[in-house]
Amino acid sequence: MGRRLSATLRFEVPLVTRDTRRTARKGGLHMALAPSRPPHIRTQAQTPILQTKRHRNRFAMSVFAREYGDDDVVFESCRSPVYGTRGACASSQPLASEAGLRVLRAGGNAADACVAMAAALNVTEPCSTGLGGDAFCLFYDAGKKQVRCLLGNGASPSGLEADLLHERGFEGGVPPMNALNITVPGAAAAWCDIVRLFGRKEMAEVLAPATELAREGFAVSPITAHVWKGSAHQLVDAQTNGEELLVQEDGANHRAPRAGERFKNPNLAEVFDTLAKEGKEGFYGGWIA
Repeated sequence: MGRRLSATLRFEVPLVTRDTRRTARKGGLHMALAPSRPPHIRTQAQTPILQTKRHRNRFAMSVFAREYGDDDVVFESCRSPVYGTRGACASSQPLASEAGLRVLRAGGNAADACVAMAAALNVTEPCSTGLGGDAFCLFYDAGKKQVRCLLGNGASPSGLEADLLHERGFEGGVPPMNALNITVPGAAAAWCDIVRLFGRKEMAEVLAPATELAREGFAVSPITAHVWKGSAHQLVDAQTNGEELLVQEDGANHRAPRAGERFKNPNLAEVFDTLAKEGKEGFYGGWIA
């Protein structure tokens, strides 16, 4: 290893090879070593490529962007670490992270911030997460040095029995998009219980940022717009108010919102209001149910 590394370090610029197997770092240089041959012997497949900024960015692209590779999901980034002295929030959406920070600055703790971010993601990434699904929590109490777990996975409907599946001809399993796969959503109960058991704030304060985003609107991000577009046909075909998550202009067909387009979800804001005022009972037993 030392002999190969010293041979590679003779180059004055960072190098990478197309058949990368191992990486080494020394003296600020980042390079890849192909273990099958000494680095000074190169086949055509091992021809070094100058690691320009564009090349580095291509390798720093998100897994999502590399997988799909479409023009509407180009994502190039060389980020530095983020440090904080009064707490930090991280999520897949800056607006959701901001919602968590707002709650922290208002005196909330990590549990409050996580629920605030989950609710904001329900608004800004409806194709990824939300009240219609489940939620799980691991909460570490620094004072007690104790980890507590809360499971918000919903149960299957009480009437869903094996005989019903056989009557409908589902002998080998239920098709993925069939309504019988849907469980009672546990996220709403989990959010309420997390705030009550672990948090410091009231539910109304925790949900306030997400409620604002839903009622006043937000700018759709490029990756979310891409996934939203890919699922638009399911919302149209469902014929169960799916158009509420779509845009219609001048009588044209419904479509997913585009990147940068402002999107509002007033009905979801009403759901958040009910959850804040009535708790989980209002979600599972009120007008929402």
